[in-house]
Amino acid sequence: MPNFAWRNFKIAPQLSCGFIGLLSILFLQACTSASDAALQTAKSAFTNTSKLIEQTSLNPQFSYLRVNVSGLDALLVKGYIDKDSNGSIDVWYASDGSILRLQEGRYLGSVGFDNNWQNVSYQNSPTFNKIVTEFDRPNPSPKLSSVSSFYPIEQYYFSRSHSEMPSYKAVLNEKLSAIVSKNAPSNIPKTLKSYLNGKSLIWVTEQSSQSSSEKLSNTQSWYGFEKLSNQYELVIGQQCLTTSFCITWMPWPVR
Repeated sequence: MPNFAWRNFKIAPQLSCGFIGLLSILFLQACTSASDAALQTAKSAFTNTSKLIEQTSLNPQFSYLRVNVSGLDALLVKGYIDKDSNGSIDVWYASDGSILRLQEGRYLGSVGFDNNWQNVSYQNSPTFNKIVTEFDRPNPSPKLSSVSSFYPIEQYYFSRSHSEMPSYKAVLNEKLSAIVSKNAPSNIPKTLKSYLNGKSLIWVTEQSSQSSSEKLSNTQSWYGFEKLSNQYELVIGQQCLTTSFCITWMPWPVR
């Protein structure tokens, strides 16, 4: 079971009355009767049963994210959007103040899980739109070559720095490479996998290699994109913080 502790945290203006709850049942509540009516629709649980999430009536005024952490599901609500020169940052809240931050679809840190990365920053990272567009165009670049059914996009690399919690270990200039494919990863949580049936997705996998500070374990992230109306939309994403601890997220409800 993920370990969530009570913490002080910033709340979006529209959720300013606060979140109250326990991890086992994730209730989003507010102080006014109007907010109660809206936020009660976000009831969910970090349990092995996903029926509660699937049967919940959602309020269209809010944006939701279904999150799976080590096999357990929950529903998070978007608190606010931070502006940043590298792209907007979506900040998602659980009822006890646990937080998940995503920047243009990429994991940018979390608070409140058993494992968390903080102070995450990317250097020279290409946008997902560039990556997926390059792969999906009719006449791919001659620089693209097949490697075990995956297709490196011009063999590009970038780097990332972050702090690992609760170990307080700093990882500096961690090197990453990216590959793109139409082959789905093997570790999609089963509670989310059924929602991908019938979808033709492009998958981007980012693999860590060696850090300037130490050799890292083989942590990986992947993202699935669907083309809708000439736009690529993120359907599902996953970041593994260790070889055995992964956070998977899916915009909810599924289109």
